[in-house]
Amino acid sequence: MLNLARSTPRPFTAQQIELAETFADQAVIAIENVRLFEAEQQRTTDLTESLQQQTATSEILDVISNSPTDSQPAFDAIVRSGLKLFPEAAIMIGLRDGDLVRSATVADTDPAGAEALRARMPLPLSREFITSTAILDRREVDLPDAREAPAELAAGARNFLASGYRAMTVVPMMRGEAAIGTVNVIRRRPGPLSEKQRELLRIFANQAVIAIENTRLFNELRQSLEQQTATADVLRVISSSPTNVQPVFDSIAESAVRLCGGQFSFVVRFDGKVMNYASCFGLSAEGLSVFRGIFPLTAGDDTVSGRAILHRAIVEVPDVEVDAAYGVQAQRLARTVAYRSIVAVPLLHEGDPIGAIAVARANAGSFPERQITLLQAFADQAVIAIRNVRLFDEVQARTEELSESLQQQTATAEVLKLITRSTFNLQTVLDTLIQSAASLCEADLGYIGRPKGDGLFQAEASYGLSPAHKDLVDRTPWRAGRESAIGRVLLERTPIHIVDVETDPEYRMFEIQKAGGYHSVFGVPLLREGTLIGVLVLARRSVRPFTDKQIELVQTPTRLSLR
Repeated sequence: MLNLARSTPRPFTAQQIELAETFADQAVIAIENVRLFEAEQQRTTDLTESLQQQTATSEILDVISNSPTDSQPAFDAIVRSGLKLFPEAAIMIGLRDGDLVRSATVADTDPAGAEALRARMPLPLSREFITSTAILDRREVDLPDAREAPAELAAGARNFLASGYRAMTVVPMMRGEAAIGTVNVIRRRPGPLSEKQRELLRIFANQAVIAIENTRLFNELRQSLEQQTATADVLRVISSSPTNVQPVFDSIAESAVRLCGGQFSFVVRFDGKVMNYASCFGLSAEGLSVFRGIFPLTAGDDTVSGRAILHRAIVEVPDVEVDAAYGVQAQRLARTVAYRSIVAVPLLHEGDPIGAIAVARANAGSFPERQITLLQAFADQAVIAIRNVRLFDEVQARTEELSESLQQQTATAEVLKLITRSTFNLQTVLDTLIQSAASLCEADLGYIGRPKGDGLFQAEASYGLSPAHKDLVDRTPWRAGRESAIGRVLLERTPIHIVDVETDPEYRMFEIQKAGGYHSVFGVPLLREGTLIGVLVLARRSVRPFTDKQIELVQTPTRLSLR
């Protein structure tokens, strides 16, 4: 509106009124030009800020996508962008760590200011501090002027006032319903942030959470893959070692160190009374010597593996230096190897302990649940391996028993069949008998002696003898005495077993022994209704004792053949 006035009552002319209207129109044009200019200038500013924010957001997201295994590069990118968008301010990212808030990164154009902020960290998770309040209350906290801070924030305000700052705005980083950290803008000049600036801080907080979640998920996926690979490796070792559990123990010990961040790991076997060394990985020669030197060891509360076995449960010692029950030997090992924390998982077969797996770490503290779960899986695999080997051994032993029984029955049947066909041919029966006996007992040579009168015995059938050896045996009259295997059988009328004739103090028939080259010998008497009617002798050229079962196997067909 344009107003014109005169001090005396004198009307304006039509021309003057028209001129005034022209001036009014020009004023309107000028005002509108200024308004449009200011609007355009504000629009340009808004576009610039929006472009800067979008550029910063894009750069941060690009860093996140290129750093899936580590959230730190994203944190650093956030604070760098913050310096551009919040002039004369410091930017900090804080992360909750138990009962503390630690600094993940700090940026300030003034290095001394950044160092002063770092020196304040970590902060207690207490409402005396603005950062901690934002985490505990899961809300934004804006302090335009620390000198006018409310009573509940006064202590924290004094803390950063001492660092040369006047104002702070804190936005919590929310993961679901939990606050896991904060993004802080700390300013040297008092005054609040605009809503647009606070919205930008919320974007930064969300991006920081995305980086943390990406890293967590990626690491969990990688750890899961590593664990599955290790489990598959152990199962592959189990399938390829059905007769030997040692490769399984070695594979488990190595995988446990690698996947649990261990200093070393070990496997022990338990026989119901004592623990024995089974496998170990990660120890130096000195440490391994100390470790192996403590076995065999009674299972007790003085060792973590002993506790796991006794209590049939997972046992964890977060710090061996403050565990009053940890034994002297275990403490000595801990000092030698320099470990502080240890966890053990029992190997349970049908509820009974048969061993334990343990992992020790250099630092004190509890083991993550996922690592303990992995150890439990390894323990289950170890039990499977032990059970597989045990079943294999049992099947093999049973197979051997059946094979031996079949061999015995076959030999007996052959001898009986021969007896029925050779009623008047004793030599054929004796030759078959000595061959069957040698085969059943894996003997290299053997012979049967028969009585010749005056208490003397002479060989009538033989197996595996060289011509020179046979000639000596055939020409030698055998009599009761301690100097030979036959002589002892004649003397004692019981089976005689000599493990090595060369080391036997009473053996004297060395000419015949040299000719035959034998070492291990056993002989059995051939009895009919209590009367000694012959002697059967088997020998091996190596020092390899005959088993009781083999001696018993020989006696069965000989009894039948001489009735």
